[in-house]
Amino acid sequence: MKIIKMDAAQEKQLSQSLSDALDRNNLRQHLKRVWVFDKQILVVDFAYRNVHFGFDMTPLSDKKVSIDLIKRDRSQTSFIITSAAQGKDRLTSSSVPDEAVALVVDKAIDLINRIDHHYKAIEDGFALPVSGDMHIHGAKNKAPRADTKPHKVGIFTLPLGRNYGGILQAYALMKTVRDLGCDPILINRRFADKEVLLTPERDENDIIPAITNKIDMEVDLETRSFIENNILPISRPFRTSAELKKNIADYDLHAVISGSDQVWRAKYARGLLKDFFHGYLDPKDRRIKRISYAASFGADQWEFTEEQTKMAARYAKLFDAISVREKSATELCREHLGADARHVLDPTLLQTPECYRLLFADRVKVAPGRRITSYILDANPEKAQFMNKISDQLGMKIVAANRRFDSAGTLTPDRTVEGWLVDFYQADFVLTDSFHGVAFSILFNKPFIVFSNPIRGLARFSSILGLFELEARMVKDVGSADLEALLTPIDWIKVNMRLDELRHQSIEFLRNALEIPPKT
Repeated sequence: MKIIKMDAAQEKQLSQSLSDALDRNNLRQHLKRVWVFDKQILVVDFAYRNVHFGFDMTPLSDKKVSIDLIKRDRSQTSFIITSAAQGKDRLTSSSVPDEAVALVVDKAIDLINRIDHHYKAIEDGFALPVSGDMHIHGAKNKAPRADTKPHKVGIFTLPLGRNYGGILQAYALMKTVRDLGCDPILINRRFADKEVLLTPERDENDIIPAITNKIDMEVDLETRSFIENNILPISRPFRTSAELKKNIADYDLHAVISGSDQVWRAKYARGLLKDFFHGYLDPKDRRIKRISYAASFGADQWEFTEEQTKMAARYAKLFDAISVREKSATELCREHLGADARHVLDPTLLQTPECYRLLFADRVKVAPGRRITSYILDANPEKAQFMNKISDQLGMKIVAANRRFDSAGTLTPDRTVEGWLVDFYQADFVLTDSFHGVAFSILFNKPFIVFSNPIRGLARFSSILGLFELEARMVKDVGSADLEALLTPIDWIKVNMRLDELRHQSIEFLRNALEIPPKT
């Protein structure tokens, strides 16, 4: 779209809309100035706690606006406004003026909140390693944490990598814990590799940053940038239980949380299973609260060996609070671990659609025609034939997730987390066999059909669908599927009311488990 010069009427309209939005959101106190650059770009500059940033709002020929987030040169702090080499991020390539103003306000609020958390992290010892300001492995005898400071909370989940749902649930849980007033850190427990197993333990005097902003993936993936920009801070990688046990005290944690995702599924957790039951902690030391949030066994049948069951039961008795993602898991905990567990929402559903929209606003494009987004993990000819039948019935084209339209209307690959989210956000209908495919269809209010996936765990689907009375959306046998029932419109008002109720209950579980007093 062609950039045009900003006339007086456009400047007045944008400036007035922006002024009203700043006043409504109490942002004027952080505004430095609003001005027009080169008769084309409306520039909005902010300053907060010595962090300077701005937004360039550029009018386009179709009466829409593009927005860039800019790092101002005078920002000499450790806070990262943008990791882009050119010092700016495109937030949206084309939005109507009101949406553009709303995006500027939302992003400014988000940055101000992140700046506050950044400085709290520095005060509490969770600073990221910049300008030589590192917290070194082996630093002992820290001063005790004052009760007035935010609780530090360690989050344990399956190693982040290719799995979009796994990444987004980690993001959502970290954000929810932070929203409760705590300082979360992702404890980066990775799978051991041969090199680690053959290498002697590091000397305790080795200089190893305890906290970083790198995930240390085994291979470079398109998901890395999302993790390293949005799931911070991250601990140093731990590839053995012995390493973790030796160094966990360095983080001065008030609580540790296992979850979410299938952290309690033995064949997925493998050598990490004991750590996901917090077995790295001294059983006699009860100062750190042991919590699970939406931990999943992945199946409604018990899959642990006898030895694994004894281990899990022993450590489960030390937990301060246990919650699970599937309803069937409450009975598995009671029967095999001798523990009571609460059924809660997957972390992705604790956040609102607006929270995710901020993550991908720059990737939303006007797509030609209505579309079915397909996200299929286990493809087969029967599913493909059924999906084509749905496509014909609805008169919509099927577009696989992780592909989006470029400016020329051509489908191009986009395997980023943000791109995956956009595919669900812009879908008119969803076909999936993924748990988190269902979760985001519900969150974004997209009609969907889910193929049951017994190999990966059927309990996961029946549980989330049951919460919202959407069991009729699941296909167990494509040959006998009832198309009329599957395509019945969903009562989204009813679903959203139920989601609000479950979200409140789940967040209250976390609040109580972390001993966070309710807001008065």
